[in-house]
Amino acid sequence: PGTVVSESVGFASALEGRPRAELLSVAAPGANGAPVPQGTLIREDLPLVAGEEGVRAVMTVWRDAGPILTTMDELRRQVVVLTVSAAVILAIILTFIFHRAQVRIQSQTAALVESSRRDPLTGLINHGAIVDELSAALLVARLEAESMAVALVDIDNFRLVNDNLGHEAGD
Repeated sequence: PGTVVSESVGFASALEGRPRAELLSVAAPGANGAPVPQGTLIREDLPLVAGEEGVRAVMTVWRDAGPILTTMDELRRQVVVLTVSAAVILAIILTFIFHRAQVRIQSQTAALVESSRRDPLTGLINHGAIVDELSAALLVARLEAESMAVALVDIDNFRLVNDNLGHEAGD
């Protein structure tokens, strides 16, 4: 068999048993001798293998790349449209999820704050909440130049039960 010499990387790759394709630009000489682009071609170097003997020949196929490139551009456009559409849908879904989570966190925070203001046994507002409300009422009365009276009344001297028997017994 004779030896074939080629400068093509694709041809050398095919001689080693690996098919290869190249995209080539075709230019023709213009009126002033400068190259004018004419189009693109695809050169495919395909090894022809016979059983265990290895590469017996290399077949080179030249094709017009225009239809393939047009199809690839259309597919690329479709992928971009699909990706942008998916991103918009995902943004809408995440906005809804985060909004619902924020509403839930706010309601849980409000419930937690309210539970810290109430006695768990009686459900009545506790000492700290009474002091806060009294302070707010005094501030409003002071700003509006009104008078206010506060009376502390121990109806049944219940403090003695807590002091003598402990808060658990008082509860």
